[in-house]
Amino acid sequence: MDLTLEETEDALVYARDTGVSVERAEKEMTGQEDFAVLVDEMREKYTSDFVDAEWKSSSPEIILKTGAPKTAIDLGTELADVIILDAPNEVERLKATETVHKSAQNLDGMENVVTYADISGEISVLAQIEASSKKSLRSLSNSSDVQNSLNEEVPKEFPVTVSFVTDNIGEVEIRGGRAYGNKHCTAAFSLTIAGYAAVSTAEHCSNNVTRYDGADVQKYKSLARAKGDARIVRAKTKTYKATNTFRFDNSRDRIATGASNPVNGSAICKYGITTGYNCSKVYKSGICSSGYCNLHAAEKYISKAGDSGGPWFSGSVAKGIHHGVATIDGKSRSLFTRIGVVKDMGGTVKVK
Repeated sequence: MDLTLEETEDALVYARDTGVSVERAEKEMTGQEDFAVLVDEMREKYTSDFVDAEWKSSSPEIILKTGAPKTAIDLGTELADVIILDAPNEVERLKATETVHKSAQNLDGMENVVTYADISGEISVLAQIEASSKKSLRSLSNSSDVQNSLNEEVPKEFPVTVSFVTDNIGEVEIRGGRAYGNKHCTAAFSLTIAGYAAVSTAEHCSNNVTRYDGADVQKYKSLARAKGDARIVRAKTKTYKATNTFRFDNSRDRIATGASNPVNGSAICKYGITTGYNCSKVYKSGICSSGYCNLHAAEKYISKAGDSGGPWFSGSVAKGIHHGVATIDGKSRSLFTRIGVVKDMGGTVKVK
């Protein structure tokens, strides 16, 4: 299976940004979009059985819960190795992560909290305390009590581990941006909603924008923060038409040909007004940070303030909307919201 011209260009940037050879980058990317489409199908058809998926060019994996029906296993084996695991499904894992995150945010002296779970259901909480807060220091000295209280918030199959730090662990990036509002954020993809043109961006960006790319626009819908960081801004009249192009480099656009959700292990690229066009790999999903949940993390930190709301993509396929950065497993990593939330808000990515 050959890569498209756009995917080939991504492979060159991915090779540059990750330090692998171009040949290896192309090999890693070949077939990943077909796999992403299959994962979306399985997530929708077998919600209660779907645990997770990971792209590996030589042996991609789909993980299903013990007791999954044969039809689910057969569908998964079309493109991947299917692993059966006695673990919570993805929806259960995300709900438990959100519950713990909300409770942790209410701890005395908390400045920020990052929460995520592994596929077994073990939840990690990284709590940034206010260094000057006496309440924070008491929380730090009573960390076992905090951990016990958070464990009471969720079923026993979701054990919680808490770590306290004083260093900055995450932020949303809102300074600068391309052609959205007063240049505070970046817009991602053009959408259609019931005949109206619209655009996606991050929910934490301004909700008071009245002009975008020459069109009169108005606020339309914001995503519930438990589902991610995204909002839709819609044209006021149907005289404006959505295009199927999106900015992927400082002076170049691509034609969007599809939309599918990111899969762990797959190569992915982003555009932002501050850092431009660069690529990494999807590292982890189901992350909560800065009050938003159901976020995805890239393997590296490839963004900065000003990139918020911008597009994440693979070739010409829409993948997500930029959020910010957080510390995950000891490293700063860029975060974004999956593109599927656009459908949840009633929109459709405009494609070729």
